[in-house]
Amino acid sequence: MKRTQQIELTNMCIIRNGDDILVMDKIDSEFENTITFPGGHVEPNESIEKSVIREIKKETGIDIKEPHLKSIVNFNLGNQNKEFIFVYEAEYNLKTSKGNIKQTYEGKTYWLHKDKIRFCKLNQVIETVYNT
Repeated sequence: MKRTQQIELTNMCIIRNGDDILVMDKIDSEFENTITFPGGHVEPNESIEKSVIREIKKETGIDIKEPHLKSIVNFNLGNQNKEFIFVYEAEYNLKTSKGNIKQTYEGKTYWLHKDKIRFCKLNQVIETVYNT
Protein backbone atom coordinates (compact mmCIF):
# COMPACT_ATOMS: atom_id res chain seq x y z
CA MET A 1 0.00 0.00 0.00
CA LYS A 2 1.38 3.41 -1.04
CA ARG A 3 1.70 5.72 1.96
CA THR A 4 2.70 8.90 0.14
CA GLN A 5 0.71 11.27 -2.03
CA GLN A 6 0.88 14.69 -3.65
CA ILE A 7 -0.07 17.55 -1.33
CA GLU A 8 -0.53 21.16 -2.38
CA LEU A 9 0.33 23.66 0.37
CA THR A 10 -1.41 27.04 0.36
CA ASN A 11 -2.18 29.82 2.82
CA MET A 12 -4.57 32.69 3.45
CA CYS A 13 -4.67 35.38 6.11
CA ILE A 14 -7.48 37.09 7.97
CA ILE A 15 -6.08 40.59 8.44
CA ARG A 16 -7.94 42.68 10.99
CA ASN A 17 -7.95 46.46 11.40
CA GLY A 18 -10.21 47.08 14.36
CA ASP A 19 -13.65 45.80 13.27
CA ASP A 20 -12.67 45.70 9.60
CA ILE A 21 -11.25 42.69 7.75
CA LEU A 22 -9.24 42.78 4.54
CA VAL A 23 -11.04 40.81 1.83
CA MET A 24 -10.54 40.14 -1.86
CA ASP A 25 -12.92 39.73 -4.76
CA LYS A 26 -10.76 37.23 -6.66
CA ILE A 27 -11.01 37.13 -10.43
CA ASP A 28 -8.25 34.66 -11.30
CA SER A 29 -8.98 31.41 -9.49
CA GLU A 30 -11.54 28.92 -8.23
CA PHE A 31 -12.53 31.63 -5.73
CA GLU A 32 -13.82 33.86 -8.55
CA ASN A 33 -17.13 35.60 -7.78
CA THR A 34 -16.77 35.09 -4.03
CA ILE A 35 -15.20 36.96 -1.14
CA THR A 36 -11.94 35.45 0.08
CA PHE A 37 -8.89 36.41 2.11
CA PRO A 38 -5.51 37.18 0.54
CA GLY A 39 -3.02 34.32 0.31
CA GLY A 40 -1.39 31.89 -2.08
CA HIS A 41 0.95 28.95 -2.57
CA VAL A 42 3.89 27.84 -0.47
CA GLU A 43 7.08 27.75 -2.54
CA PRO A 44 9.55 24.83 -2.33
CA ASN A 45 11.87 25.13 0.69
CA GLU A 46 9.75 27.96 2.16
CA SER A 47 8.22 27.85 5.62
CA ILE A 48 4.45 28.17 5.87
CA GLU A 49 4.72 31.35 7.94
CA LYS A 50 7.18 33.00 5.54
CA SER A 51 4.91 32.07 2.63
CA VAL A 52 1.91 33.88 4.13
CA ILE A 53 4.01 36.99 4.82
CA ARG A 54 5.31 36.93 1.21
CA GLU A 55 1.88 36.32 -0.32
CA ILE A 56 0.24 39.12 1.68
CA LYS A 57 2.94 41.53 0.51
CA LYS A 58 2.51 40.37 -3.11
CA GLU A 59 -1.30 40.52 -3.14
CA THR A 60 -1.95 43.56 -0.95
CA GLY A 61 1.27 45.59 -0.74
CA ILE A 62 1.38 45.47 3.07
CA ASP A 63 3.89 43.88 5.40
CA ILE A 64 2.34 41.86 8.21
CA LYS A 65 4.16 40.97 11.41
CA GLU A 66 3.72 37.86 13.52
CA PRO A 67 0.80 36.12 11.80
CA HIS A 68 -0.83 33.50 14.03
CA LEU A 69 -2.03 30.14 12.75
CA LYS A 70 -5.84 29.94 13.11
CA SER A 71 -6.68 26.65 11.38
CA ILE A 72 -5.77 24.17 8.68
CA VAL A 73 -8.28 23.20 6.02
CA ASN A 74 -7.88 19.88 4.18
CA PHE A 75 -9.33 19.48 0.68
CA ASN A 76 -9.31 16.47 -1.59
CA LEU A 77 -8.42 17.69 -5.08
CA GLY A 78 -9.25 14.47 -6.89
CA ASN A 79 -6.77 12.00 -8.35
CA GLN A 80 -5.95 11.17 -4.71
CA ASN A 81 -4.26 14.58 -4.27
CA LYS A 82 -4.89 16.88 -1.32
CA GLU A 83 -4.58 20.57 -0.55
CA PHE A 84 -3.81 21.94 2.88
CA ILE A 85 -4.74 25.59 3.41
CA PHE A 86 -2.98 27.14 6.40
CA VAL A 87 -5.22 29.96 7.62
CA TYR A 88 -3.50 32.73 9.58
CA GLU A 89 -4.66 35.86 11.40
CA ALA A 90 -2.77 39.13 11.66
CA GLU A 91 -3.45 42.65 12.90
CA TYR A 92 -3.03 45.64 10.62
CA ASN A 93 -2.16 48.93 12.21
CA LEU A 94 0.34 51.69 11.61
CA LYS A 95 2.67 50.43 14.36
CA THR A 96 2.99 46.83 13.13
CA SER A 97 2.21 47.01 9.41
CA LYS A 98 3.83 48.92 6.59
CA GLY A 99 2.56 49.80 3.14
CA ASN A 100 -0.69 50.87 1.56
CA ILE A 101 -3.30 48.45 0.26
CA LYS A 102 -2.73 47.93 -3.46
CA GLN A 103 -4.80 46.33 -6.18
CA THR A 104 -3.40 43.50 -8.32
CA TYR A 105 -4.46 41.45 -11.32
CA GLU A 106 -5.80 38.83 -8.86
CA GLY A 107 -8.77 40.92 -7.78
CA LYS A 108 -10.08 43.89 -5.82
CA THR A 109 -8.84 44.21 -2.23
CA TYR A 110 -10.73 46.27 0.35
CA TRP A 111 -11.71 46.57 4.02
CA LEU A 112 -15.09 45.18 5.02
CA HIS A 113 -16.73 45.49 8.44
CA LYS A 114 -16.78 42.09 10.17
CA ASP A 115 -20.58 42.17 10.55
CA LYS A 116 -21.07 42.56 6.77
CA ILE A 117 -19.04 39.52 5.74
CA ARG A 118 -21.85 37.05 6.48
CA PHE A 119 -24.06 38.85 3.93
CA CYS A 120 -21.52 38.40 1.13
CA LYS A 121 -21.13 35.44 -1.18
CA LEU A 122 -18.42 33.43 0.57
CA ASN A 123 -16.41 30.55 -0.80
CA GLN A 124 -16.35 27.22 1.03
CA VAL A 125 -13.03 27.89 2.79
CA ILE A 126 -14.14 31.25 4.13
CA GLU A 127 -17.41 29.78 5.39
CA THR A 128 -15.42 27.05 7.14
CA VAL A 129 -12.77 29.18 8.85
CA TYR A 130 -14.33 32.57 9.42
CA ASN A 131 -16.86 31.38 11.98
CA THR A 132 -14.41 29.27 13.99
